[in-house]
Amino acid sequence: MGGANGVSTAPGFSNPDHDVDILVVGAGPVGLITALQLAHHGVRCMLVERNEQTTRWPKMDITNCRTMELFRTLGLAGALRKIGVPGNYSFDVLVSTGLGERGERITKWDLPSPDEWQKRIARQNDGTMPREPYQRCSQIVFEAWLKPICEANPLIDTSFGMKFETLLEKDDAVFSTLTDAHTGKEVRIRSKYVIACDG
Repeated sequence: MGGANGVSTAPGFSNPDHDVDILVVGAGPVGLITALQLAHHGVRCMLVERNEQTTRWPKMDITNCRTMELFRTLGLAGALRKIGVPGNYSFDVLVSTGLGERGERITKWDLPSPDEWQKRIARQNDGTMPREPYQRCSQIVFEAWLKPICEANPLIDTSFGMKFETLLEKDDAVFSTLTDAHTGKEVRIRSKYVIACDG
């Protein structure tokens, strides 16, 4: 029985299909990184995603400095830079009246390349700069790179093609129902926590 906003009004179930510490709903960039962070700290989780594959549409374009610092902690910052836009390209933004021959530049926003940022960080190592510069990488490439890393981690149970339906929070557990996109079967999960990373 479903209630408003996907919150179930049904009682908790005694025989779940899965019993996990943490259920992470949504395997976009946030969900993938969340699962990896949990695993990095020795915490098991189940990561579910309604789509059967990673995104095919351009969405995220920039991985900012703080996120790159997280990847540095996970030992993945260098690997992301290898699949992203080469670090010598600047992030300059041009504002113009048009892109044709008659277009005129109105202004320019100077944003240094990641390589230039690295040099600035090295020169000004006083705690005022980030540890890592930003990185340009399409979400299409980003998710396709990170998904197999999560799948290979023994602390992450990854299930794509699993649509979240409802949850019921009790004092001692959270009871979630999902639908398996392959079979249409209802899947019941009991967890201590649910982390919503599904947009």
